[in-house]
Amino acid sequence: MKKVFTHSGMAHLDEVFAIAAISVATGEEVEVTRGFKVEDESAYDYIVDIGGKYDGKKFFDHHQGGDEVTMKSAFGLVVDSFDALEPLRDTTFVDRVDFQDNHGPERGFEMFIGPVEKDEFFDAYEPVEQMMLAAFASGKESFAIEIAKETILHRIGIEKAFEEAEENIRKATVVNIEGLNVLLQDFELVSDAKFTSVGNRVSEKFARDNCIHLIVGKGRDPEQRSLFRTIDGERRGLNLSILEGRVPFAHKNGFFAAIDRKDSLEDIIKMLS
Repeated sequence: MKKVFTHSGMAHLDEVFAIAAISVATGEEVEVTRGFKVEDESAYDYIVDIGGKYDGKKFFDHHQGGDEVTMKSAFGLVVDSFDALEPLRDTTFVDRVDFQDNHGPERGFEMFIGPVEKDEFFDAYEPVEQMMLAAFASGKESFAIEIAKETILHRIGIEKAFEEAEENIRKATVVNIEGLNVLLQDFELVSDAKFTSVGNRVSEKFARDNCIHLIVGKGRDPEQRSLFRTIDGERRGLNLSILEGRVPFAHKNGFFAAIDRKDSLEDIIKMLS
């Protein structure tokens, strides 16, 4: 169990995520003490977002200023200091917390998510983060830290999934059938189903960069293929509803269908051309 001290008063994303990140990086649970002054530094393994010091080992405050901590948050400092958190470095996730802690949540939301009317800001703000901060400020630190840990672990998983998908997309084949460029990726782009959307984003970027009209992939059902039309391209109006009755699922506006594997790729393209 690691003992951590942080400030009292209003809870912020940076100290909650920083403490959770320490728990993730060390593999140990944390016991959190909050206060307005650190009376005995030796009583704690880590002092976060208070104390006026940063050494990358025990002290993680940024309020004292200096080149090492300018425009950083406590969370950003922790991420920079632990090798286990390396996948999070230079990510929008950490950049948003850093920016928000230095400029305020409204400006952070506008910078990273989009403009919102001031009186609507609270409703627009991420509800899980609202709950996490409210719990931390009201004495439910352990609950809040568990939410933050799951968020951090998920973000690390996303970064690793991007690496895996970008490596796997190199195995894909591009063929031209009936004048359409078709991307064949008959394998899982990401091994963990939680990150299927990451694989889709990598696949779609590859398709746009390489003027692909259709993407044929591995279906969730081993007896099926998945078929996507790409976001851009001259054939964006493909009518996938023509497959209705032949497949268990198809979006009528033409961006996804599940396709029976007994149909050859050439037959599928002819139906859609």
